[in-house]
Amino acid sequence: MRTAAELEYRRQRYALNREAVIRRRRELKASKMTLEELQEYRSDPFREERLGQTSFVVCRECGTRALTLVTHCQKHDKMSRDQYQEKWPFAPIFAPGLLEKMRCIKIAWGAEHEGNYFGGKRHELLPTERWSKQKKPPTLKMERSWKRRGDKRRGKRLPNQRIDDGSVVEQKLAGRGATEIADAAGLTSGNIQARLKRLG
Repeated sequence: MRTAAELEYRRQRYALNREAVIRRRRELKASKMTLEELQEYRSDPFREERLGQTSFVVCRECGTRALTLVTHCQKHDKMSRDQYQEKWPFAPIFAPGLLEKMRCIKIAWGAEHEGNYFGGKRHELLPTERWSKQKKPPTLKMERSWKRRGDKRRGKRLPNQRIDDGSVVEQKLAGRGATEIADAAGLTSGNIQARLKRLG
């Protein structure tokens, strides 16, 4: 049984800018994606981040652009969220813009209700009870962070980088200076020197 505070929180969370969300969904459904574009998204799970797309995510199954893929996968692709994440690991489920809006609503609600989100009282341990840390499986956010770290070790271009480490090394071996490489990549020479120093 949900409390009145929880119902009010959900109403504010999902009813915010309802008309704008519906209009955006119609626009996304109207825009078609080619097979070549879909293959690029399938091969790169961080493509939305690299392109700076915050208003939608792309379904790796059918190429639909949507704010969230939770209900889309169940209705159109006939697969659960876990099955989708197992088939397309590290692919985003929610649009970054939607996550940021939900986070702001949650922070505002917590500030208004003194951090008591759902009107309940926190459980206080009895003298006979002991606190124990539960071992939980890693979240999708943790796995994406580990994937980025592995890509950085292997010299692949990260979402916030304009040039990968391999290209920097190739241009350095070709006799170009750090300033020339930085000008070509749109970065600072200090950034290129730091990456060359890290690569050895």
